[in-house]
Amino acid sequence: MPKLSPQEMERRRGRVVDAARYCFSRAGFSDCSMDDICEQAGLSKGAVYNHFASKEELIYAVADDQFRSLERLTAGKSLEEIRDSLLELFAAPAGGPDGRLEIYAMSRAITDEGLKSRMSRNIALIEQALDLALARLEASSQVRLRAPRERICEILLTF
Repeated sequence: MPKLSPQEMERRRGRVVDAARYCFSRAGFSDCSMDDICEQAGLSKGAVYNHFASKEELIYAVADDQFRSLERLTAGKSLEEIRDSLLELFAAPAGGPDGRLEIYAMSRAITDEGLKSRMSRNIALIEQALDLALARLEASSQVRLRAPRERICEILLTF
């Protein structure tokens, strides 16, 4: 069997993470098997286990992937790009796949310190993006905030 290029290995790893996210969002972590993920990714168990030793590693990889996608919220973009990114983030329906995955992750994070720390990091990044957007709005005189930015961010994150 020919050796895969680093680019192909990374593409396969991404396919596995995407497949895991899909499966986890539909069945939850405990009702999703590695067989389900392999089938969704269209890869053999050996190919999947070449990237991830366990389902727990995949759960963490999905959370880490979410972090990388959230990093773009604070990447020094224009106010409009930050706004669009935040709208995309907050516009997902709570009952949709992303909302269900968040609920599964929050419930598991109660007893899983690794997942809890990843989720805390992701929430902190969202807070950063909200604070940055509010600071830019305030600096541009487009809005006058009636409460401290930290409080506004806290309120927005409760919705």
